[in-house]
Amino acid sequence: MVDYINNNFNNEEEETKLIISSLLTLSPRCDPP
Repeated sequence: MVDYINNNFNNEEEETKLIISSLLTLSPRCDPP
């Protein structure tokens, strides 16, 4: 059960990174100089 939770958490973390990357790509104005 713990393995399942950890796996799920890792997947959500990767998904969050993808979402953040997409948002940054969509709004280049927010990128630091």
